[in-house]
Amino acid sequence: AGAWRLPNVNDLASLVNQGAAIPATWLKNSTQGFGASVQATAYWSSTTYADNTVRVWFVNMYSGRVVSGSKASVNYYVWPVRGTTALPAQIPQTGQTTSYAANDDGVQQKGTVGTNASGRFIAGSGAEADCITDQQTGLMWVKDLNTVNSGNAASSWSNAVSIASGTWCGHSDWRLPNRNELRSLVNYGQSDIATWLNAQGFSNLRALAYWSSTTDASVAANAWYVYMSDGTVALAAKAGVSIYVWPVRGGQ
Repeated sequence: AGAWRLPNVNDLASLVNQGAAIPATWLKNSTQGFGASVQATAYWSSTTYADNTVRVWFVNMYSGRVVSGSKASVNYYVWPVRGTTALPAQIPQTGQTTSYAANDDGVQQKGTVGTNASGRFIAGSGAEADCITDQQTGLMWVKDLNTVNSGNAASSWSNAVSIASGTWCGHSDWRLPNRNELRSLVNYGQSDIATWLNAQGFSNLRALAYWSSTTDASVAANAWYVYMSDGTVALAAKAGVSIYVWPVRGGQ
């Protein structure tokens, strides 16, 4: 099953329950079995921040945020992991293939193959020509983001939910993606994720924030978003904040 290692960012994020106000509290529940040693604070990952390699990704087990921080002069907790996942709950590779330290994510490259795989994103044909299916997740995404946002961000989260329920590629079952679905598009080996995704066949994806459909379990007036420049996962107020929309359909 392999030796113990520092988990990559996808490994760590898989422990976050977005339905729990404090993920650490949920993990400490007797049903989950981890016990009182789980800290409601940040844990190191082995995944380097590609845009500034003196930084690294960590996951905050108090809020569930996935953000970067300095590799030095910062105290985060360590949660070792070992082995690989099996169907149906496989965790994808992060996409990081460059190594920045011994035994880090770039060396280990743990997870299912697919993040960097050729042919991962397949453009449709006929009525579905303006949409792309991700073979890694089975999700279908709108290809040209200008057809959704018309150059402007949604004025609120509720507006985003409404916009995402439109009709594209002959389908009317579109929706705003949840936090995990949106984060599945992040390639942590890239310094600019939007540029990488546009090179995979998408167009007019901006290196800015995109709404998820996932409400903050701690403060219901907030919702999660993913920043498509670097992959940061954070919170914003549902009202009074303009963030972009990327509709999705299908999946498992």
